[in-house]
Amino acid sequence: MVVGAALIAATPGAADTLKCGRRQVTLGDSKARVLQLCGEPDLKEVVSGGEGATTVRTEQWIYDRGTRQFQALLTFEGMGLIRIEFLTRQ
Repeated sequence: MVVGAALIAATPGAADTLKCGRRQVTLGDSKARVLQLCGEPDLKEVVSGGEGATTVRTEQWIYDRGTRQFQALLTFEGMGLIRIEFLTRQ
């Protein structure tokens, strides 16, 4: 059985910055700074890590930026922002 949900896929390129209103986050920003500038994401998910002293935790946050803009997928490694991608529905 095929589920009728929309699939989300990353667009081919990644960005170095993301605008949140009039503010801008950039690669290397901390989670705290992104929360301060963009607010709480619509979805947070731990994708790896978090166990043990030597394992770095990787999280992905999704921001729904409205009907006329692509969703933004932010990837954090430890406390820093390492990737910004824009998502499209397929």
